[in-house]
Amino acid sequence: IYEAAGKHCVEVASHRHGCCVLQRCIDFASAQQRTELVAEIAKHALHLSQDAFGNYVVQYVLELGHAESSRAIMNRLVGHYPELSTQKFSSNVVEKCLKSGGLDPERQVIVREVLSSPLLPRLLQDSYGNY
Repeated sequence: IYEAAGKHCVEVASHRHGCCVLQRCIDFASAQQRTELVAEIAKHALHLSQDAFGNYVVQYVLELGHAESSRAIMNRLVGHYPELSTQKFSSNVVEKCLKSGGLDPERQVIVREVLSSPLLPRLLQDSYGNY
């Protein structure tokens, strides 16, 4: 089950019920299985963050509090934070990234990227980006 979940994590995470199944797989996986699942999720974090259901899986991994996993996701999103901040689903992922504890260098990258973006004036007025 875990191998199939990892192999098809984008399809599973992007499904209304699949996102919950993938979260439970993470909960009940062995350490090795969890590492592999989270690595696949991190690999596809940019796509999943923008998905109506996939964003919940990315947020879930960020909430686990594992620095390595969170760092992998945050690094995968570098270069896209201003755009992601203005989208309904991914803006929640960006917020979780900024609230991730113990990852000050990664958070500083996000802040610098947003502050130096030509999209900053739009972000300040955007219904999602202004958070």
